[in-house]
Amino acid sequence: MKHIAAAFAHGLHALAQRPLPPAVAEEAKRSLVNVIGTSIGASMHPGVEAILAAAQELGAAPEAPVPGRSER
Repeated sequence: MKHIAAAFAHGLHALAQRPLPPAVAEEAKRSLVNVIGTSIGASMHPGVEAILAAAQELGAAPEAPVPGRSER
């Protein structure tokens, strides 16, 4: 198992040494903006309200920010 993880890490490191092709970099930026926008847009969905209420009721520690909201 360690050999697989080492090979994967080595491959990622090798990829990180080369710049991304411009089209790939542009798609990565577009995808990141889409994820952030969707997260903020969905922040007031009733499902998010239910999850936050359940987490608070269960005494979960407020560790991670919720995009588009003041709660953690």
